[in-house]
Amino acid sequence: MKHYHRVLGLVKLVRPVNFVLFFAGVLIGGLLYADGEPIQGDALRRLVTAMCSAALIGAGANAINDVFDIEIDRINRPNRPLPAGTVSTRTALLVWGVTSALGVAAALTLSVVHVGIAVLSVGLLYAYSAQLKRMPLWGNLAVAVTVGLAPVYGALAAGGLGLAWLASVFAFATTLIRELVKDLEDIDGDRAHGAKTFPIVAGQKRTRQFALILLGLTLAGVPLPYLVFGLDGLYLLFGVLSAGALAYAAHRLTR
Repeated sequence: MKHYHRVLGLVKLVRPVNFVLFFAGVLIGGLLYADGEPIQGDALRRLVTAMCSAALIGAGANAINDVFDIEIDRINRPNRPLPAGTVSTRTALLVWGVTSALGVAAALTLSVVHVGIAVLSVGLLYAYSAQLKRMPLWGNLAVAVTVGLAPVYGALAAGGLGLAWLASVFAFATTLIRELVKDLEDIDGDRAHGAKTFPIVAGQKRTRQFALILLGLTLAGVPLPYLVFGLDGLYLLFGVLSAGALAYAAHRLTR
């Protein structure tokens, strides 16, 4: 039973949902570049490698975030693995080091651009956990930029960029909104430990207003790729999923 709780703690540490989101973001970029054509052979291998690389870097980022947030999580999320004691800080640091290194190593098999994006992502996400998340907007932007790069990462692995940048724009916007919502939910623990997040500096009302305006603009932009660029099929699925995520964020903001 003890080993079961330890394994479950490690799974919770890397946040499986976020892990899958990085994986899916890269896949969407590759599929948008392919534009309905089958991805085969070396292009498929490269895309799968990019998906694994991004997911590993994302898993490591979640682990290091818990290390820096252990005291805040004792207030906001006491059931997280570190404050609950199911995973040690040393183990979490090891998970971050191993997964981040494997993610960059996978990028080495792709291209110099992929290595640059991978190293930038590891650096930004570490800086986010160590310092930026305690500063107004800077931490939110760091995470949004990293998630926004995922579709580009996948498209370049599949052979080019194409219209994958559209997915990157939506990924950036939806992630920024999500980060603002999280800051609103975590305000008590953040304030108790001296963080200066956007809701603490600007106030909760202004943060909700800003997030709702950004959310409205993003929702309004969802049909544009279909209307302007003629994207359908996969994009429509992506658009519906994005709209659903934004609607959920709006529900949490107005709660």
